[in-house]
Amino acid sequence: IASNQIQGTTAGASNSAFWNANSFSPVQFAQATVTALNGATDFPGVTLLASGTGSSSTYYDCVENSTTIFMQRVVNAGTTNLTSTASTGAVGDILRLEAAPGGALTCYKNGIVTLTATDTQITSGSPGLLISGSVATEKNWSGGNLHPLGQLDIEQDWTKTQHFTQGVAFGTESFTASPRAEQNVFLPGALTSAWTGATWTADKAVTVTRVQVQAKTAPAGCTTNAVVRLTDGATPVNVTVSAAANDSGAISQNYAAGSSLQILVQTAAAGCTTSPADANVTVQYRMQ
Repeated sequence: IASNQIQGTTAGASNSAFWNANSFSPVQFAQATVTALNGATDFPGVTLLASGTGSSSTYYDCVENSTTIFMQRVVNAGTTNLTSTASTGAVGDILRLEAAPGGALTCYKNGIVTLTATDTQITSGSPGLLISGSVATEKNWSGGNLHPLGQLDIEQDWTKTQHFTQGVAFGTESFTASPRAEQNVFLPGALTSAWTGATWTADKAVTVTRVQVQAKTAPAGCTTNAVVRLTDGATPVNVTVSAAANDSGAISQNYAAGSSLQILVQTAAAGCTTSPADANVTVQYRMQ
């Protein structure tokens, strides 16, 4: 380390290092920012699947000089050029090398795919860095297992909770809210002025988004028609049964976890020439 920059100690030689405090998946990345070049003489960059030192040094690398960027395989200190292309190196270049399943190697320069190759000769090791020469420098190295979200074109088995903060889409259907479901309750027989109903306890906080009721027989002859009520005892949602099918419309009524929710049906006034009968209630809700 020289003036907070990573710098090689031996001119004309490969100065490499890799993280060895723990093991890594073979699907990994390494990234660093170039802070100084030395014409076509020095080659700063990053390495993957690195192991060994001296004559046993083994890794893949992505390095550049002032005119060209290279992807190489190094096995027991012997170098094979996998691919290269003309590319003007500059201070501030961010070089990133990724190893995906099947030996797919990708070198990014400033976020743009610059080199690709497929090679399976090296199958294990750690992310690291490389500076061939003692003048060029780099900083802000990072490396580790390649995040699964960077490889969505292959099958994934995740052992940790994933957080999709930007939402999820399956085909053309976007899911931007919590899971939705519905509760169906059938209330049989003629519905009179006495409350009848069903009760369930929500084990998670829910938001009720719609209440619908359909009666086999609509009320008639009543000054006040039948009412369907969803309530936790404090915050009811009422739907008047004025025809054979009725709907609360879109609503947003929150109920806390552990709430005892009741569905009740009543004719609000006696004297119906025809009492509503056989009401089917559907409560649509989503998890909070």
